[in-house]
Amino acid sequence: MGTRDDIVLVGMGTILENWFAKRLAPEKRKLVLGSGGGMTLPVLATDDTWTFYGVRGPLTARYLGLEPDRALTDPAMCIGRWIEAHTQRRGVGFMPHHHSLARWDWPAVCAQAGLVYLDPHADPLETLHRINGLEKVIAEAMHTAIVADALRIPWVPLRINQWNYVAKWDDWASTLGLPVHFRIVPELHDPVFGKDAVTRMSWRLRAMAGRQTPASPRRVVNFVRRELMRMAESDDGQLSTDAALGDVVDRFLERAGQLRSDIAPG
Repeated sequence: MGTRDDIVLVGMGTILENWFAKRLAPEKRKLVLGSGGGMTLPVLATDDTWTFYGVRGPLTARYLGLEPDRALTDPAMCIGRWIEAHTQRRGVGFMPHHHSLARWDWPAVCAQAGLVYLDPHADPLETLHRINGLEKVIAEAMHTAIVADALRIPWVPLRINQWNYVAKWDDWASTLGLPVHFRIVPELHDPVFGKDAVTRMSWRLRAMAGRQTPASPRRVVNFVRRELMRMAESDDGQLSTDAALGDVVDRFLERAGQLRSDIAPG
């Protein structure tokens, strides 16, 4: 199968798309274990340099024309096999999708709602540790829900804007036999809190062209804050069964073992 320098492991994220494939050296072998598709057209073009050990879920498998047994789960579901769950958990966390960051001052909203703010750009190990210490998470970012489920923490799926692609959630959750019941709140807009200069300039250019989305009225902001507080206090959230979790992790690790064996020297 060639040396390890000849191999690309495609292991996580909604990247089984032509835009991603164009970034890969055409001569290298692409080994897929856990990634998903965005279900866009045209479908990802593959050749004999691609080997699919498993993908994120059945929607991706059908999208790529793979056999049903190629549908595994998201790799992050395996975290519980290596991270010990905290015995004492407190508080409720919220992580927005990274596309929502420039829309509002989410740390301030979380502070006012009594939530632990989880920054999607923070150090992954630090974020994992923080999630592990929570009793529940509200997740606009899908991998927050995945990590929480793997660590046996109830999660509340939240839809705020169109960037939160629903099909990828269903792709993953269906491997656990779990329908996703989104809670929906209005998208908040306020250019004052844009987190980078490019975002602020974009808002200014849109304003000059008369296309700026008005800042959210105070009543909408208050409604979102109240909804987050309600979810934190009384929404039970979702959680897969222990049996479903164990099954998908066992299948994923078995397929990972097959991949390791295939690329072992000799």
